[in-house]
Amino acid sequence: ARQLVLEELNRIQSTKSSFPGLHHLKELTLDISNAPTIQDAKDGLWSEVFVTSAIRLIIPVERVLIPPVGGMDYVTLWQSNCDGDCAHPLTHSIWSAIHEGGYKSATSR
Repeated sequence: ARQLVLEELNRIQSTKSSFPGLHHLKELTLDISNAPTIQDAKDGLWSEVFVTSAIRLIIPVERVLIPPVGGMDYVTLWQSNCDGDCAHPLTHSIWSAIHEGGYKSATSR
């Protein structure tokens, strides 16, 4: 799923204004040379978080927790700005692109 996500993010980045629900993103930055950092999350640079798998699954994440150290409780590193019914516009855009690409591939044979 990684390549599909990268392709869709590049497409969105170049035509962001035509994607409803993504207008709130000030800048969509894709840096494949560096992994996202805890400092990025603390600085508010994450707008959405999702997990991908080798079988084309993309699962949105509502909250990222840091495990307890010593006697401390879990610490919320990042949490989505929406309630549980959030649309995850970027994740849904990627889902749609993957579905559309899979449909075209399956029906073009």
